[in-house]
This record gives sequence, structure tokens and C-alpha cells, in this order.
Amino acid sequence: MSDSMKDLDRETRRVGAGWTRKAKKSGKKYISFKLDRDLKSDERIIAFTNSFKNKENSPDFILYLKEDQESNTSSSNSSPEVEEMLS
Repeated sequence: MSDSMKDLDRETRRVGAGWTRKAKKSGKKYISFKLDRDLKSDERIIAFTNSFKNKENSPDFILYLKEDQESNTSSSNSSPEVEEMLS
């Protein structure tokens, strides 16, 4: 699969992003997520650190749809990063 196709596949499976934050009062760290689109109740998402972060305000995490392993016998539709992290 060409790099442009991999990028397209990754973008079509992307559903949001997350930023690490620190609570003002308690100082506790948390992650704030923003979804790019609506999800079905049975869809599962996974989060990976953003390895392409190039600005301070870029997201720290990227959210992707998790493919259902039972319905997908071929992993060729997964992005390489997702496949590597799940293996």
C-alpha cells in the first residue's frame, strides 16, 4: 500500500484527538478529548500518542476506530501504527 493510501486509511479511521491537561486547583493531570464525528454505541476507539506533533498546541493523542477482529480477517486495512501497537 502506498504512503498516500496509508495516510488516507489512517485519516478515515481517525475519530478525534486528546490533549494532556493539568487541573488548576488540584494539579492532577488528565486528558481532554475532542471527537471529530459521532460514534455508534458499539464502536470502540483506541488512543495513541501523536508521533507527528509539530506544534505546542497539536494534540498529544490521536483517537482511532478499533477494528473488530472477528469481522475483519485481514489486517491490511489497519494503519501501520495501529497494527504495530496492537501486535
